[in-house]
Amino acid sequence: MYIKVFPHGKGNGRSPTQYLVRLDYPNRKENPPVVLRGDVDKTQQIIDSLSTQWKFTAGVLSWHPDDAVSPEKEQEIMDAFENLAFAGLEQDQRNILWVHHSHAKHHELHFVIPRVEFIGARHIIPVPLAGRNLLMSCVIISISKKIGQDPMTQIGQDCICLNRLT
Repeated sequence: MYIKVFPHGKGNGRSPTQYLVRLDYPNRKENPPVVLRGDVDKTQQIIDSLSTQWKFTAGVLSWHPDDAVSPEKEQEIMDAFENLAFAGLEQDQRNILWVHHSHAKHHELHFVIPRVEFIGARHIIPVPLAGRNLLMSCVIISISKKIGQDPMTQIGQDCICLNRLT
């Protein structure tokens, strides 16, 4: 498994959300994106309502083409990621959009997170640059343990890789 947090986060909510669900990419008509959690329009509206410079965090969890990720594993992986990225926040205090992609012939889980906590309207940074590798390492270890995989990781400058599913 590979986790990458994209350097984007400024601008409107349409760009990150519509990228995830648009069909005019190669092979997306044959393998359309599937929204697994969240609501595209709601996430876009939340991002558009923010007056901060940095409005969202986006990224992807991606697997080798030979790896099979079941719907049950997807749910476990999303839960583990959210538990770490939103530590201390209840579900009604945050928003996340999860979209499954398979058009590139491998399994991908994309996420977009508006950078706001709802109750106090405070700015949040769910995957901060400082400590990003540590947080992503924790996500990898947590996810790998939940799905019964060896949690040995390789940490890159802006991504983290996990040994292939066995």
